[in-house]
Amino acid sequence: YFAKKIKKDEIVRLKLDEATNNTLSYEGIGYKDNKATIIVKNNLTGNFFLSNNLDNIINKNNKDPFYSMSKGEEHFFEFMKSMGIDTNPFKILSVKINDLIRIDKHSQPLRLDFTLNLLSKPVLAFEIDSQHHFREIYYYDTYSSLKKRIKRDLRKDLHTTSNLLPLVRLTPAAYLQTYNPDNVIDINEEPFLIRVISQPQILKRNISFLKNFYISKHPDSINFHKFLASIEDISTRTNPFN
Repeated sequence: YFAKKIKKDEIVRLKLDEATNNTLSYEGIGYKDNKATIIVKNNLTGNFFLSNNLDNIINKNNKDPFYSMSKGEEHFFEFMKSMGIDTNPFKILSVKINDLIRIDKHSQPLRLDFTLNLLSKPVLAFEIDSQHHFREIYYYDTYSSLKKRIKRDLRKDLHTTSNLLPLVRLTPAAYLQTYNPDNVIDINEEPFLIRVISQPQILKRNISFLKNFYISKHPDSINFHKFLASIEDISTRTNPFN
C-alpha cells in the first residue's frame, strides 16, 4: 500500500511540475465529498487549494494546469491588477485568490474566488458565478450537481454574512438570458451582473475603509472608487438584507 502511495505521489508531483512550470507545488492528498483530491500550493500567492479529482490527473493523464481561472475570474483579476491591486500581502491593499474559509473544524473549508484585503484582513469577498452556479453542465467527465452547488453557495452566503464579510457575486452577463441592466457593470470591457450579500451597515463601513485607506498614484485608481460606488448602489436593489 505505502509503496503504491509513494509512487502515485511521485507521479502527481511530476505531472504538476510539468503542467505549471513549478508555479504550483504538490502538498499531498486530501478528501472532498469522499473523493480523493490533491492539495496544491500556489507558490506565487502562498494560497492552498484542492485540485480536480485524483482520477482525472493520474488515470486520464490530464496535463492542464490545476490552478486555472475561468474567463470571468481572469477578467476580474486583470481588472484588479489594472488598478494597481495585486496579490502582494505586504501592500496596504491586496487581493487574495482562492481564499479558504473554515466554518467548523469538522467540515471541509469553503473556497472564495477572491478576497480584497486591507492590511491583510479581508474586507470584501468576491465570487465569480459562472454558468455551473445556476445550471447543470458537463464538467470533469460528469454532470456537476446543481443541488450541491446551490447548497455550497448558500453556505458561503450565510457564513460570510455571519462573519461580517460582505460578499459580492459577479455573473458574466453572457451566461444570462435576461437581467436588470441597472445591476450590470463593465469589468475589462465585459458586462457582469452584480448581487451583494451583506448586512448594509457592514458593507458601508468596509467600503468606507477602502476609500479612506486606498492611496495610490496609479492613473486608474479612480476606477476603483467608481467600482466601490457601483457596489454600494447595486446593493440597494440586490441585497437580501436591505
